Amino acid sequence: MPELSICLTTDLAYLFPTFACAAWLREQVAPAQADVTIVGIDLGRAALAALAPSCEALAISLLAFPRASIADAPPMFARLFLADILPPHINRILYLDADVQFPGPLAPLLAHRPSPTHFLAARDPMAFVLPGRGRLAARTTAYMASIGLTREEGEHYFNSGVILADREGWAPVGREAWRLFNKSGMATRFGDQDVLNVAGRGRHRPLSLAWNFPVFMRNARLEAVVRPHILHFMSNPKPWLGAFPPWSAAEHGAYATMRDRVTAIAPYFPAPMRLPRWLRSHGQQRIKRIQETVSWGWGERHARIVAYEQSALLHPRDGATGR
Repeated sequence: MPELSICLTTDLAYLFPTFACAAWLREQVAPAQADVTIVGIDLGRAALAALAPSCEALAISLLAFPRASIADAPPMFARLFLADILPPHINRILYLDADVQFPGPLAPLLAHRPSPTHFLAARDPMAFVLPGRGRLAARTTAYMASIGLTREEGEHYFNSGVILADREGWAPVGREAWRLFNKSGMATRFGDQDVLNVAGRGRHRPLSLAWNFPVFMRNARLEAVVRPHILHFMSNPKPWLGAFPPWSAAEHGAYATMRDRVTAIAPYFPAPMRLPRWLRSHGQQRIKRIQETVSWGWGERHARIVAYEQSALLHPRDGATGR
């Protein structure tokens, strides 16, 4: 049995994109190489009846829990407890958010073995604002302080959408993050990502953005520098709702293809946007493209990202090749 589990967690709202992501993983990751596991929280009988046969057909493991059985935590917090709920043969965990796609192979990431003393995660875009001048940098510094991070620690703030960890090492981080979340007065605008950054101080190692590439960075002339293998659609709208720039019709269409391919999951495909919202979203994305090209395509933020990639772990220059 493989000792690596690639894990996605979901509730009913994210059931379809989570299944689609797991199915794409199975297209390039053999069962002997890694388990692909969906951890479902409060899915209900009807959803489980639809999901289970589809998972079995694709060799996707399905672990279903009521919320109350995992410390009564919100579904997005299930990643904190992966070390406690995965089967005993699993020694390494690759956690993924469901709003990702895979333009490159995952083999270099899957082969890496973090020690029990650290885990790998890529820097969050918010961290590249620091150090910096202006109101955004000041607001970001103040927010980092509100969750217990110094400005220097804020410069290393990581995104929790892709995490590679040793199981033994992840257990205390997850438990401490859950304790912090429940601590009176702990402010968390970004849910468990904030408390993970506090709990994970001293344990985090910088992962190349190739393995967690914020799709808006396409607007910042950074795709050729980073050479992404995992695209992360971090903000709204999401790609299954439409072909909103900077992603293409092909990236949106992948979800429709999965809907048509696995009809049992089709009822959980998110409802399409109404026309006024669709038009508004297109307009907003086009405006953001201009703004992001100006604010991220040159200058200090762009230079910080390039410098980060030169020292980050598992950059594609180390041997990974795109498809």
